[in-house]
Amino acid sequence: MKITMYRKEHQDLVAMVGEIKGLMRNSSDNAEQIVKTLGSMTGKIKLHLASEDQNMYPKLISSTNTEAVKVATDFQNEMGGIKDAWVDFVTRWKSSEKIKSDSNSFNNEANGLFSALANRIEKEESVLYKLAEEVA
Repeated sequence: MKITMYRKEHQDLVAMVGEIKGLMRNSSDNAEQIVKTLGSMTGKIKLHLASEDQNMYPKLISSTNTEAVKVATDFQNEMGGIKDAWVDFVTRWKSSEKIKSDSNSFNNEANGLFSALANRIEKEESVLYKLAEEVA
């Protein structure tokens, strides 16, 4: 299974996190750009997840490789929690005015979520994608 596209999307997401973290050094002044970048990032995440759900997970789950079936099922179930946390986060912080009025809370939440996203990407790269390449 070709996963080059998924790895590239991960690189793009990591770059966007880096951009937002840079903007967070002065969240109040950069709130509008943060909101814009979060919106772009949300679009990329949705496309990435949809592609995995439509292409990669079904192939792994229908595989005769029992490890692939278990790992893919576990990863897909786990992603639901991260996705829900992301949607909740961007919904609450979709206004630059809200970020400006409580930038410390925004920064704390963003850093926690970015850490969870980085951990997930690392797990996908080292476990899931490696297995996907072996199974296909």
